[in-house]
Amino acid sequence: MVELYFNENVIKNENKFKEKFIKLLDEITEWHKEMFPKCTRESQIRKFLEEYVEYLKSNDIKEFVDMVIVSSVLKERYFCDIFRDAIKTEWHKINMGPEEMSDLVKEKFEINKKRTWEYVDGVYHHKEAK
Repeated sequence: MVELYFNENVIKNENKFKEKFIKLLDEITEWHKEMFPKCTRESQIRKFLEEYVEYLKSNDIKEFVDMVIVSSVLKERYFCDIFRDAIKTEWHKINMGPEEMSDLVKEKFEINKKRTWEYVDGVYHHKEAK
């Protein structure tokens, strides 16, 4: 999964950082397996497409971070990296370094862990606070 986000030109001497990012993505995937037992490859693809549309409509970095999280689960849990190019293309437009992106992914993951989730029409969504 990490190769999805890195190439030789992105950062130098990134091995230590890659290990940290891999650990984070593994943690997200393990949490996902426990939290979303009904999730399938197809429902995760639908979730990615929802997040992508939200990002394109808002151009909000937080929506892009959601795309990164959903795509990492697709890659790690379902061995599906069909959105690799979309992530790479959008990331290059954002022009953000991998360490900053990793921090945002970690921050969003912590938020997601505290949320209440429901399974609606085959896709998990967090319940809105009232």
